[in-house]
Amino acid sequence: MIKLFVSDIDSTLFDPISGVVPKINVQALTELQQSGVTLALASGRLMRGTLEIARMLHMDEYGGYIISSNGASVINLATQTSIVDKKLNVNELRSLYNDAKRLHLNFSVDQGEDVIASGFDDALSYDRDVVGLTFKLPNVDLDPYIMIPSHKCAVTKNSADPDIAMNEMVELWQDRFSIVRSHENFLDIMAHDVSKSTGIQSLFEGLQLDYSEVAAIGDAENDRWMLMHAGLSACVANGSDSIKKLVDRTVASAADGGVAEFAYDIIEMNKKR
Repeated sequence: MIKLFVSDIDSTLFDPISGVVPKINVQALTELQQSGVTLALASGRLMRGTLEIARMLHMDEYGGYIISSNGASVINLATQTSIVDKKLNVNELRSLYNDAKRLHLNFSVDQGEDVIASGFDDALSYDRDVVGLTFKLPNVDLDPYIMIPSHKCAVTKNSADPDIAMNEMVELWQDRFSIVRSHENFLDIMAHDVSKSTGIQSLFEGLQLDYSEVAAIGDAENDRWMLMHAGLSACVANGSDSIKKLVDRTVASAADGGVAEFAYDIIEMNKKR
């Protein structure tokens, strides 16, 4: 029996083309929670970039969870308590920034109300235009502006730029940090051993769940770990081919309510157990 349903947000639950969560997904996930299944959203987004969707799904009423920054932060929405809070310290952030600068890559990091960035490129436009994050570009050395720890930082480039520098950045730091290449032009960098799957694991102790009681749905490489560990997994039709080969089933696209399809299947499956 499935007791925990974990959904990626962007291009899975949320359709970036229309810029909305399809109504059928909202309805299905509401019914899923009403049936007794706990809902968790797992995203590479910063926490504040997930909260509007969580409110739309009434997750605070049903006791849902948000796994943000690729597992570096996990909160219980019902109690507003933090379960996981793993941050990169200021020295680590400054070291990553300086290597990004040396490689002529853009660096950005959350510093309170704003995300500060060494430069703005097309890889960051989604976070600004769709997620709604506010960026500040001091146009000077960022070292003095990096003052507080953060759950993650991003290293990005324009799509026209070659991959050599991005690949070098990964090689330099992959043994020390957790790096997710969510897009060819976008690196998310978190503390070591942080992933969406470790975020899900953090829920197990309190919920006393086994992997077989978890269903997960996603679309891209940063969902791979959580999909591999879930007892039942799905990929939306617009997802990557490599993820489709990994999961138990492929459902409709994000635009066509693939999350709803998977959720309703689980409601029916649970009824039979």
